[in-house]
Amino acid sequence: MALEDQTPTQLKVAKFVVVATWIFAAASFFPPFSDSGAAPLGRALFGILAAAHVVELALFGNTYRQSDKGLAGHIVQHMIFGVLHHTQVKRELESSGSGG
Repeated sequence: MALEDQTPTQLKVAKFVVVATWIFAAASFFPPFSDSGAAPLGRALFGILAAAHVVELALFGNTYRQSDKGLAGHIVQHMIFGVLHHTQVKRELESSGSGG
């Protein structure tokens, strides 16, 4: 099932999972988690998430510029949620008739 086909509830669950992943990844930089065996995985995950979201942001920037909401807010939301935020904004634009 594609992201565009997900229900709002499914997107909320996916966002929760993404936030939990970011928390794990960020915690790996701070004691006591930084000394754990999972810390290298968390740090790598942090870098991968950040890099992927920067690339996605470059690809999806035009969608965010079409929105009536501020671009800065979209950048923050995208850096946290990535393609999940893009999917939500794209749906909002399509429902308002602005395209996407």
